[in-house]
Amino acid sequence: MNSTSIIIIGIIVSVVFGFIIPPGAICEDSEYMIKAAFLLNFARFVDWPEGSFKDGLSPINLLILGADPFGDTLDSIKEKTVKGRQLRIKRGQNVEDAVPCHILFISSSEKEKVSQIVKLLGPVLTVSEIPRFCQQGGMVNFIKVENKIQFEINPEMAKQKRLSISSRLLKLAKIVDTETQKGKQ
Repeated sequence: MNSTSIIIIGIIVSVVFGFIIPPGAICEDSEYMIKAAFLLNFARFVDWPEGSFKDGLSPINLLILGADPFGDTLDSIKEKTVKGRQLRIKRGQNVEDAVPCHILFISSSEKEKVSQIVKLLGPVLTVSEIPRFCQQGGMVNFIKVENKIQFEINPEMAKQKRLSISSRLLKLAKIVDTETQKGKQ
């Protein structure tokens, strides 16, 4: 087992059992390794509606939209099996490249288009690291809190797109709403 595999396994165990990565443990190189492991785990804890996959063997497609901040760190999770499906990673510059995809990571280079992008999508788990992403209609956003990678989730947006997020994942997240929903409460 190589060191990358050991790091990934450690991160997965941390996420599944709720451990927190200690302050100072995140350096620039490991930040995207941690985020890659989270993306893999998101696939494990989200269910897509019937008809989202061509058949029982169709892969789970993860698309990185815009400038790719991950580089080769995604190599550590590509071709992994999740729920009996292979995880495939693609990269694209246009929202049209998102078809078919199941998880869409929207890069910071697309921050001005977030609202437009999420409106065009069907049952796709949207993930980003753009400030206020969930309030703009995204579903999962990476945030740094005291030098720790954490995430927030907008469960209402997932529900609107017919995605089911496990309560185990929701317990680990900061729950947020879209800006338009705040006025309705």
